[in-house]
Amino acid sequence: MTILSLNAHRNLGWRPAQAYGFARNLSLVPITADELPRLAKDMTVAFRKQGNQWQAVTLLGPMPGLNLQVQADGCWSGRFVPGVLLSYPFQLSPDCTTLAFWPDYTPEIAGIKGVEPLFVDGQLSTVLAAALAFLQVQQQAMNRLGLVLSWLAQRNLLQAWQIPEVVETPHLARYTGLFAVDRNRLEALDEADWFALHRIMPVSTVLTVVNAHLSSLDHARVFNLHSSDMGLASVRHINPDMRPRDGEL
Repeated sequence: MTILSLNAHRNLGWRPAQAYGFARNLSLVPITADELPRLAKDMTVAFRKQGNQWQAVTLLGPMPGLNLQVQADGCWSGRFVPGVLLSYPFQLSPDCTTLAFWPDYTPEIAGIKGVEPLFVDGQLSTVLAAALAFLQVQQQAMNRLGLVLSWLAQRNLLQAWQIPEVVETPHLARYTGLFAVDRNRLEALDEADWFALHRIMPVSTVLTVVNAHLSSLDHARVFNLHSSDMGLASVRHINPDMRPRDGEL
């Protein structure tokens, strides 16, 4: 990860993305509780643990490295785009205090046609300052949802989950480490449990998130690859420059 700094990038700039081709090989994207109900209308949403942090992720394809939401021309096929993709080619630095470039992105000389400056008068440009603020708010929201998911996990309310009936090939393996809410155990919570959960996030919000997540699991049916050859052919048609990556953000 390359972190933006005035010393290293004073005279450099960035070129705004015209489409979503940069996400062709991205298959898991972290999302917030506010985004989850909207994204769940079109995409499957599951949960995972990254290090010590639980997070919600939307699945953009049936296996790591495959994104079926990006069409051949780079257009997004779904109705909603995960927020973290809107700030490409920038992401938060590990300490969440500034911006960093996405992997493999190379800044250009500022002033070239179509290239926007990174810094103006020694400060992040207005556009990038807004992008930083947006990503920081997104991260705070993800962290808050992570606390809810951690609470659920501690009470064994999250169960291992996989996309059903997906055919593995020598080049494509199934996701690992994904979880879904156990509806029966959730419904068995008592009043004291709900009161404790309410201290983290309003129960109405939690129920909206959980119900949207559970409904979204049905979208995984479109990922069923009944034949490995047919599946790879259809993926390459959508994603002609497919190359191996871990597919996670």
